[in-house]
Amino acid sequence: MNPGHACYSRQSRPGLRYILFSLVLLFLTALPSSADEHSDADAFLSDAETEQLRQDLLVWDRFMVLLVKQLASVIPVGDSTRDDLFGIFLDVRYYSIELMSSGISAGTDPMRELMEFSWEKLNPVFESVAEYIPDLFDLPLWVFGSAADLMKEFTLLGIGWQAEGLRQFAEFFAPGGLGSLNENAVDQELREIFGFGPSIPAPGSDFDFEDEPDANTNEDSRHNPERLRLRFFGAHLAHAAPHAELRRLHRWAPERDEMDEYLPLTHRLLNLIARERIRLSQVEPKHRELFRRLLLSTAWQETCWRQFKRTSKGVVPMRSPAGAIGMMQIIPRVWRGFYDEKGLAGDVFYNARAGGEILHHYLTRYALRHREHEQAGGLDNLARATYASYNGGPKKLTRYRAKNAPARAKKVDREFFEKYLAIKQGDELAVAGCF
Repeated sequence: MNPGHACYSRQSRPGLRYILFSLVLLFLTALPSSADEHSDADAFLSDAETEQLRQDLLVWDRFMVLLVKQLASVIPVGDSTRDDLFGIFLDVRYYSIELMSSGISAGTDPMRELMEFSWEKLNPVFESVAEYIPDLFDLPLWVFGSAADLMKEFTLLGIGWQAEGLRQFAEFFAPGGLGSLNENAVDQELREIFGFGPSIPAPGSDFDFEDEPDANTNEDSRHNPERLRLRFFGAHLAHAAPHAELRRLHRWAPERDEMDEYLPLTHRLLNLIARERIRLSQVEPKHRELFRRLLLSTAWQETCWRQFKRTSKGVVPMRSPAGAIGMMQIIPRVWRGFYDEKGLAGDVFYNARAGGEILHHYLTRYALRHREHEQAGGLDNLARATYASYNGGPKKLTRYRAKNAPARAKKVDREFFEKYLAIKQGDELAVAGCF
């Protein structure tokens, strides 16, 4: 057992029947590693095997949701360990996507890789939460920690596992077990434990404030006459587009000759989204204009401000090869439980709101907390670090200034910053260059 878990047994020593239950259950459901079943290492998984792997990944994800909830239950609100746990949770989800998109050979065992990756990341958290554990240690979490060590040993010995065994194990200590694998509802508990708070307005929701400029929203831009200098159309957007007009953006896949209508309307939408997030999250005045620019430049970088495109099949949501969807290119598999997948695909207001919330979370909980603005480059670093996290997950926070970052990542970060600077300099509709 991991030395970090020794304190658990000393403090609580739950009955041997619980330990034996978890051991027997896991051993009875263990199987030879799937990698050993294929002699041809160059062959790829069949369609049926790929679908089975997809289901197994969903089982593992549901297991991880239960695990992080158990861990978070003993970590005080506001403790940075919760942010560490959130980063690990997303890292595991990103890793599972990479496994599915990398062309899986029949001679490999992706589930073993995912399990090893998960426990390597989680072990330090198990060790760090020991200080919060009372004398009567919470049994489910203790079993989780013990099983984690055991399952890691299984993988090292080349022993695989069955998804059904994991379901039964989860049922042992969590009411309802893993639940439905196809359930895509917003998980309010998951949002709360990671500091997201109440769900964003449901798909189809309008704004609950007047469409008027707010002097407190863009505090440092009130003295910048260049902010609304629109090279392409010369329209002043401060009083543009009432809410009813914004609804035109739903299902609108713009053609090139529609840009003079589409871009100012989308610009107004993104500014409203920024104002709404600033109001809800009480963004500090000195960071409000930075956040607004960050939202506009991220939407530009991701999709050139488009939620939909026109294809031979009709109007469909923008979608990347990795499954990112909509204007803000949010990956449902990464943000499962945080947002409504249908809303992300079909509602431009909902997609932009979700993207704005994610950007705000990364800005306040990661870029600011890690003092990226104290690096050479100053406040603009907050935008660069936030976007790097938005693009690749929390572990990519410092990618924009890493000398050893991959060439493709450097290109992405450079292109984002060029867009951010264009908006900062007042060229807010330079996105028209996409078309």
